[in-house]
Amino acid sequence: FTMGSSMGALISFSIVWNYPEIFKGGAGLSFPAFAYNSFIFDVAQKFSVYQDNFFYLDHGGQGQDSTYDGPVKDFITHLRNLGVQNNQIFYQTFPYAGHNEVDWSHRAYIPLLRFDLNDHKK
Repeated sequence: FTMGSSMGALISFSIVWNYPEIFKGGAGLSFPAFAYNSFIFDVAQKFSVYQDNFFYLDHGGQGQDSTYDGPVKDFITHLRNLGVQNNQIFYQTFPYAGHNEVDWSHRAYIPLLRFDLNDHKK
C-alpha cells in the first residue's frame, strides 16, 4: 500500500499502476488529476491494473482543492473505461478541507480503515 498527497498522490497512483503485482492499493489525498497537462491519464493508458488492486482518491472543497472535482471525476471515468471496476475505486470529497498537511492528517486514516489489504471489497 502506498499513500501520498498532492504530487505524492500522483506518485502513489503511478506506483500502484506500474507495479500492481507488488502494491495492492494506493491512496491519493488532494488528487490533482489535471496537474502537468493531465499526465496521469497517459500513465493510466500505458499500463494495466489487476482486478484486485484498489485506489482511494479524495480532495477538499476549499482553496485550490475546490477546483479538483471535475478533473478527478474525469479521471475516474477514464479508469472505468480502461476496465477498472467500481469496487476498485473509492472517491470522497471534504467540503471544508483545503490543500494542506493539517487537513490531510485529519483524513489519512480513512483509506487505511476503508480497505483491508486481504479483502478490499469491505
